[in-house]
Amino acid sequence: MNSLMLDNLLAWSAQVSILVMVAAAAVYPLRHPRARLYFWQAILTVAVLSPAIVPWKQPVLVALPATASVVLATSGVPVSDVPAPTNWGVEQLLMLLAAGVVLRLLWVAVGLLRLTRIRKQAQPLHDPPVAFGGSALVCVGSGERSGDVRMAATGHLTSDLGA
Repeated sequence: MNSLMLDNLLAWSAQVSILVMVAAAAVYPLRHPRARLYFWQAILTVAVLSPAIVPWKQPVLVALPATASVVLATSGVPVSDVPAPTNWGVEQLLMLLAAGVVLRLLWVAVGLLRLTRIRKQAQPLHDPPVAFGGSALVCVGSGERSGDVRMAATGHLTSDLGA
């Protein structure tokens, strides 16, 4: 992948992230789920078609003058005038991205291993705390079921439930 393609990819990523941030703020008042769906589909369409709409950077050809090498007087070794690069190159950025991906995958794998261990140590629940299909009435004050007055989980008296 050459530098120009990476520059175009980074520019497109920045455009899409700004578009999504603005869209997230604009979608907030929409309450109807179908309206939100159509809105996000339109945003996705704009994001996918933006490389066709926005012109890409074209390579610029620049003729550089030939650099003269400097010969050290002590050893006679030619030394170039070109300073060492101090900024990050494409390869370093890709390696950093790959390292982040590997760390994230390791994090997910550790979480999956913990879930597997928890699942294997789990025991079946023979008496569920709430009877499925039955009554979930408890006395709110003591956490026990009262024989005289029954209260629903909301704390209201439920004398008309018949249980």
